[in-house]
Amino acid sequence: MKLKFNNIRDLADARYAAAMMAEWMGFETGGENDLSAAEIQEILGWCSGPTVVLEVKSGANLDKIQSLLELLPFTAIEAAGDNIENLKSRFGTSIQQWIAVDSASPDADFFHTPHLTSDNNSICRVNPGETTPESVISAQPVAMSLDCFDSVSTGIKDFEVWNHFFEELGLD
Repeated sequence: MKLKFNNIRDLADARYAAAMMAEWMGFETGGENDLSAAEIQEILGWCSGPTVVLEVKSGANLDKIQSLLELLPFTAIEAAGDNIENLKSRFGTSIQQWIAVDSASPDADFFHTPHLTSDNNSICRVNPGETTPESVISAQPVAMSLDCFDSVSTGIKDFEVWNHFFEELGLD
């Protein structure tokens, strides 16, 4: 099963995603959890493996997107389905994968869904602690994504919920 970690916030998130052999690692732009290009570069300098996704929120600044794409190794963009065509026409030459958020788009390679499904191009959003491992096993999704979370205290994260969830799925 492919994994996507959404909204990477720090090195701990990125290292966890890489250790889990995630397919995708997403960094937000245009939202409340934006990281600077320097912060993203520092994180990427310490880990490798997953495809690096720029998660474009509605109303994100196009000049900032252009700058991030020029400075960093983003090879995928995730955005609202109705915004993908616009982004693709502007930034399509350097992007290899397109992910639509919560809606199928003819211009997207994958789409996020809040429902567990085994569709070949869907990435099912799960919430460990809310979504049960049994429901994931039953649905057998092709891919699932998890939202990263804030630190418990400065520099300290508690991944116990994720660890337990992945252990029950047999992905540890």
